[in-house]
Amino acid sequence: MATASVNFGTSDVTGNNVAWWGGASPCTGMKVSSQGENPCGKHFWYRGHEYFLKGCGTSDFSLYNGDGSFNHKCSYTSYDEWCGYSQGDLGNVHQSWSC
Repeated sequence: MATASVNFGTSDVTGNNVAWWGGASPCTGMKVSSQGENPCGKHFWYRGHEYFLKGCGTSDFSLYNGDGSFNHKCSYTSYDEWCGYSQGDLGNVHQSWSC
């Protein structure tokens, strides 16, 4: 599995939790979970690799590969980017975590 740099945040328009590749714009992000839904344990595919989050709400919040192997520990960060309404209706994306 690939070692990833994946960022996570929330769209202010949909409220969905979204993920995007580290170094890329959040406007390229994809939905991980719906508004109000815990993103931990939800498997998602990104750039040909399967991932999931584990340890939501704990100091062990981390990104795992689809096979269950550890990828990266996540750290809190704060960043906003305006994606407009033509980029999948994301509006403003607030990044909360980088893994």
